[in-house]
Amino acid sequence: MMKRKVLFVKVISIVMILILFNGCVSSTMMMVAAIDPSGMQIVGASVTIDGQMAGVTPIAGKKVSNFVGKNTRIAVAKEGYNPATKNAEKEMKGANLALGLLLNVFAFLWISGPKAQQIVTLTPTGAMSSSSTQSVQPDRTRGSEGFNKAIDLICGDLVAKLPRNSVIAVLEITSNTRENRENAAFACDEIEYQLGDAGKFKIVDRNALDRIREEQNFQMSGEVSDSTAVSVGNMLGANIVITGSITGSGNTQRLTVKALDVKTAQILVNAREQF
Repeated sequence: MMKRKVLFVKVISIVMILILFNGCVSSTMMMVAAIDPSGMQIVGASVTIDGQMAGVTPIAGKKVSNFVGKNTRIAVAKEGYNPATKNAEKEMKGANLALGLLLNVFAFLWISGPKAQQIVTLTPTGAMSSSSTQSVQPDRTRGSEGFNKAIDLICGDLVAKLPRNSVIAVLEITSNTRENRENAAFACDEIEYQLGDAGKFKIVDRNALDRIREEQNFQMSGEVSDSTAVSVGNMLGANIVITGSITGSGNTQRLTVKALDVKTAQILVNAREQF
């Protein structure tokens, strides 16, 4: 009787090992999708999984092992975007946990496999820069003490209120007089610098903005409308855009800056300082 039980256990163990190596519990059909920083789906991006071509997005799939010691590497590329690579995110495989607890401890070797759905974010080529590669700090001697203080207060408001890890494009600060055009350009550079220096956000490179202007023939010589700002932000892969204006003259001037959510067109921050 004892010998039969031992034999039965051995047979079950062999069967379970065969199932693990050949059945669905030993592998996952992994699907990969690509999105831009705003969350929009990217179509036609090539997907490579562990060095082998798996297809193109929106859905590219490949069967990969659930073995606990394996890290599945995903690489995604598309013209016009920076290529991205990542290790596949993992999750506990419930079937393998149950098999390990009830029938065969070998099932624990496949207990943590890749998630069936993997998302990879691609950023537009040349559009992203981190605070470490941000432009050189603007020369603050160009602005008056009151003007610099107004910029600092507004930047402090933006840094405090905007969500961490936002992708931000500083589009334009306009002015109502020729004399203030230099101040407007200075304010734009300073806001971009301070947001990047805060270390909380990703800042869209202004070279990318210039290319979008040329390609789409956007004219921003006047005050930028919210709809135009949102449209440009989408093209740049930003989820927040910042615009502003300098109004008034002499000792009664005002700097106004607005941060817009690209998806909803909602105003997240509306700051105003007099100088």
